[in-house]
Amino acid sequence: MTTTVDRDEFRELEIAVQHADGNVIRLQEQVKAMQKTIEDLVSRAEFAPVKLIAYGLATAVGSSVIFAILAKVFIK
Repeated sequence: MTTTVDRDEFRELEIAVQHADGNVIRLQEQVKAMQKTIEDLVSRAEFAPVKLIAYGLATAVGSSVIFAILAKVFIK
């Protein structure tokens, strides 16, 4: 069974494909703009102090837990 597509249907499909291509191009441009904005907002140099504070706090909490457990073991 073969399906024939008349000229009007073919033209409608062609227009739909062109519209979809335009949407994809616009989305790609928006993604590039978002990536540029993110790079401008947070650079690695600006993030370094935050990383040091977060790792320092995590180390302090971890050390406190380990020392508390060791204290419980050795006090008995």
